[in-house]
Amino acid sequence: MKCTDPRNLLLSVCVMALVTGCSQFRPTSTGTTTNPSSPQPSPPPPSYSVGVSLSRPSVIVGTNGWGPTQVYKATDSGTAPPYASLEGCLPAVDGQGNVYLLAFHFPYGCGYYPSSIDVYPSNAVGGASHIRSLPVGPGNKIANVQNMAVSPEGEIFVNDGKGVAVFSASATGADAPVRYIQWDGGGNTPVTPGIMAVDGKDNLYVQNGLSIAVFGPGDTGLVVPSRVISGSHTQLAGLGGMTTDAQGNLYVTLTLNPHGVLEFAAGANGDAVPLRFVSSPSMWNFDGILGVAVDSSGLIYVRANEGYCGAVFVFAADASGTTDPLRVLAGQEPPCYDFDGTIAVF
Repeated sequence: MKCTDPRNLLLSVCVMALVTGCSQFRPTSTGTTTNPSSPQPSPPPPSYSVGVSLSRPSVIVGTNGWGPTQVYKATDSGTAPPYASLEGCLPAVDGQGNVYLLAFHFPYGCGYYPSSIDVYPSNAVGGASHIRSLPVGPGNKIANVQNMAVSPEGEIFVNDGKGVAVFSASATGADAPVRYIQWDGGGNTPVTPGIMAVDGKDNLYVQNGLSIAVFGPGDTGLVVPSRVISGSHTQLAGLGGMTTDAQGNLYVTLTLNPHGVLEFAAGANGDAVPLRFVSSPSMWNFDGILGVAVDSSGLIYVRANEGYCGAVFVFAADASGTTDPLRVLAGQEPPCYDFDGTIAVF
C-alpha cells in the first residue's frame, strides 16, 4: 500500500497503522476534493444486494466503501469474476456463516461516516433483509468504527479508536455494549487499540505497535491484558491483519518485505517463537499484505495489495517457509476493485 494512495483504509496504516499519513481527501466526480470534516447524520442502512444465494465455501474480499465487497468461490483462481457482491465493507463471519458488514454513508465511504453494522444470513439472496442491525457512526453509542471482529457465537467487537466495545450476539437497534475494554499500558494509561481478532474461546487479540495483547472473555473497563506477545523472537514487524483458527492458533500478516504470515500457538505469550512463517516470492512485488483468513480445512488465504488492485494467495494447510501458493485469485482486471484489505472465509 503506497502512502500516496488517496484512500483512508480501515484495516491498517501504511506499514503500521495503515491509515496514518495517507490522504483523507478523495476526488469527487467533478475533479474537486471533499474534506468530510463535519460528520453528517447517519442514514438508514442500505439495502442488501447480492443477486444470488451465497454458498459455502466462499471467500469474501472487502472494499473501502467505493465499490461493493466481492464474494468468490473458495476454489476460484486467476481472473475469475466474483459470483456475488455485498454493499458494505470490513466483512466478517461468525460460526454459523452469517455475514457482518459495515454499512456506509455515501459519498464518503466506510472510512468516514459508517451508519450501521448489518448481519445477513449465510444463504442470503438479492433483496434479502438483514437479520439484525446495530447503528454506529455520528449520533450513536459508537460514533467511530476503526475495525471490527466477530466471535463464533456472533458477539461483535468494535474498535472505536479508544477502546473495544463488545455487543452481545443478540444485540440490535440501540442496544448498548455489554462490555467496553481498554488496554492499560501502565499507570492507568489507555493504549490505542489496533487490528483485532477473536478466537473460539472469546479471547480478544488487539494490536498496538509491535505488540499483541490478549484479553479474556470477561474483561471489561481499563484492564491489563492477560498476555502480551512481544519481543525479538516473535519476528513481529509491520503488522497487518490477524485471525485465529479452530485450534486457537493466531495468524498475523507482515506488511514489510519479505511479506508473509506468522502463526503462533494458542496461548502464546511474551517473546514467543512462531510455529511457522509462510511466504512466497510472488507476493514480494506487492506493496504489502493485509488481511488473512483460515478456513475449516486449514487453508490460509492472504490478501496482497498493489495500489487499487491486488490478489488473494491461497496456501496449503501445512505450508511453511518460502513456498508456492496453491492458487492465486486476482479478480477481474480491469476494473481493479478498491480493496480495504479485509478478507473472510466461510
